[in-house]
Amino acid sequence: MARTVGDDVDICSSSSQAERRCSLTHEMIHIEHRGREHPKPEVEERLVELEAAQRLITIDDLIDALVWLRHPTPAELAEELWVDGTTLLCRMENLDPIEVAQIEAATEGDWSWRP
Repeated sequence: MARTVGDDVDICSSSSQAERRCSLTHEMIHIEHRGREHPKPEVEERLVELEAAQRLITIDDLIDALVWLRHPTPAELAEELWVDGTTLLCRMENLDPIEVAQIEAATEGDWSWRP
């Protein structure tokens, strides 16, 4: 949905606001990584995806959304967090054990994730 051209980012005009937000963040991280990219492009892409997801969905925001929505669908959670589904999926699949414990504590264990 976006590409970098030099230091400029071109974003698909038909993208939703959440998609534009996610794409812009993703491409900005590619620009930040210039000169220190991982030698394997597929690994670099995965690292950028994860970093973008972590920047866009802080653990505090995720907890607030899970507490507020109570058992949301992935689409509802993505909308609440103002991200696209791909970014949400990346973030949820890469929660670390401390983040899971924080979610468990905040929701008293009453949360679930079903992609």
